[in-house]
Amino acid sequence: MDSENIMTTFYVNNAVSTSGNGTSWSSAWKNLSNINWSAVQAGDTIEVSGGTYREGLTVGKSGVAGKPITIMASDDAGHNSAVIIDGQNARSNGVTLYGRNHVEVDGFDIRNHTNAGVSVKNATAGVVIENNKVFSGNPGDTNARGYDVRNSVGENAVIVRKNSYSTVSDTLAQTDGIWSSANNGVVFEGNRIVISNNNTNGHSDGFQSYQDHNVTFRNNYIEQANSAATDNHGMWISDTRSGGTIKVHNNVVLAPNLTRDSAVTHWHSEGWGEKGSIQFWGNTVQGGRRTLNLDNTPNADVKNNILMPADGGHAVMIQNGSIPAANFKGNLVWAPKGYVVWNNGSTQSMADWQKAGYNAGGLAADPKFVNLAGKDVHLTSASPAIDKGVLLSSLTTDNAGTARPQGNGHDIGAFEYKTAAPAPAPAPSPTTSATKIVVNAHGAPAGGVNAKFNLLVDGVKVGEGTAGTTAKDYVFSANVAADKAHQVQVQYTNDGVVNGQDRNLFVNKVTINAKAVAPTDSIVTYDRGALDGKDVIAGQSSMWWGGTLVVKAPSTYFPATTVAAKAAALDAHEFLAANATAPEAPAAHAEAFVDTVATTHSMDAYIDPALALHHDMAA
Repeated sequence: MDSENIMTTFYVNNAVSTSGNGTSWSSAWKNLSNINWSAVQAGDTIEVSGGTYREGLTVGKSGVAGKPITIMASDDAGHNSAVIIDGQNARSNGVTLYGRNHVEVDGFDIRNHTNAGVSVKNATAGVVIENNKVFSGNPGDTNARGYDVRNSVGENAVIVRKNSYSTVSDTLAQTDGIWSSANNGVVFEGNRIVISNNNTNGHSDGFQSYQDHNVTFRNNYIEQANSAATDNHGMWISDTRSGGTIKVHNNVVLAPNLTRDSAVTHWHSEGWGEKGSIQFWGNTVQGGRRTLNLDNTPNADVKNNILMPADGGHAVMIQNGSIPAANFKGNLVWAPKGYVVWNNGSTQSMADWQKAGYNAGGLAADPKFVNLAGKDVHLTSASPAIDKGVLLSSLTTDNAGTARPQGNGHDIGAFEYKTAAPAPAPAPSPTTSATKIVVNAHGAPAGGVNAKFNLLVDGVKVGEGTAGTTAKDYVFSANVAADKAHQVQVQYTNDGVVNGQDRNLFVNKVTINAKAVAPTDSIVTYDRGALDGKDVIAGQSSMWWGGTLVVKAPSTYFPATTVAAKAAALDAHEFLAANATAPEAPAAHAEAFVDTVATTHSMDAYIDPALALHHDMAA
């Protein structure tokens, strides 16, 4: 046997009494600092048991191409609670990865550090930071950044994806979500950055890039969820190196209270001799006295964006140098109480700007979002942004991964409008199974808000629930095709951290037509993030991340000979005799009547007779 191809799993568990050799849970390394890096080889995995660790993770070895070293929060039963790395507002970094390559760090809850939750330097290949949560804490007048990546060079040298960052409401610390400097080839994608810090002492930005060469920032969500009118920007990108391009694609930036500063800036400072570029494509940005501020950046390329300035502000500000008119195309501006553009001292309307050759195909109009106040900037069917963007052949998907274009042209903004699939031709009515689904769950609240979930069958919403701290049954029912396999999906919808409280959902059991399924059974998986099959792990009770627990139930769980079938076969009196707990009801209402029988002992649901399904009302 080739020993070089044997990949080993090591274990860290701070519940063991003494540190072992790391080869099993019972002989695990006790702390992150006990990891024996000399024993770890390329391709190995280090699983960390749930618990609070008060020492940082310093990665001590590199993997190789195709055989990364993976360090992950364990999903093994009994070890799959949150792995918290707590700096106690005193230690510099939660995860430190300097000069290491081909390493993946996955699924940690990192809190209260004085520099960054995750710090990466001098990587050249294969570093992936994903599915982590960072919370700023309150370390005082210092840094408390989320993800800090520096001096890393190489195509996809570092990929930071599907992570989140949140902050306290008031700290002197600089609480940047993502900091990038002196990088060439680094990618930041699919991250969620929410900055609640109202204090402007630290100039807390969602994304800050300084003296980078080529960096890609795409499909991210940035929210300045604070009252700051200045300094807390969505993005601050400065002194890009000559020949380099910062690609900013498909991002959402919401900064509604930033009324006296810029939401997004690309700027070359005075005396900086190099002139790199920004490619600002397909973004949706709300807020700012200057929504997009372009200062001394002659090569900026701005296409297919939705820009909405604060009252009295400008959607675009061009200063300290001109930009070719052809570099602006297909942008939608909505400024009913503001202005379209300030171009080196001249305020211009959309018509005047376009007469000067700028923004061909663009328009000034209400983008008609689903619910801007509710932070949902998907387009409605009435949006003038649909199909009005210019063709950007390298921009093949939107913020959510939907293919571009969906219609006759690219949509403007971060999201493509996706029409519903045409209804299929009528088919013979299948035999149905009146299916009763019971989800036993509880939650851990954050900020006074309990965990919420949807119950879906084959991707169609059946109902919803709000899980308190005490486990209880949430009862749903729906008619599905009998004698066929179906997917029953518990979708956790409001994951978050509020002032150090981590909101989570715990699913203890799912029962389908009296057949109990544990979340760790082989037919269960956990699709983290969007329900798209892209980040799937084994099923587990603890839903530390927003995502969906998917039960792939076989056809035997959905027999045609259910209570509904009995109701159809019996007259009303016989049905009542067979179901003595139910009140008398006419046979014509058998379907709704069956739902009543199924939930006779539950006060957590009400019946929608038109849909013959339950909507959970548990608080």
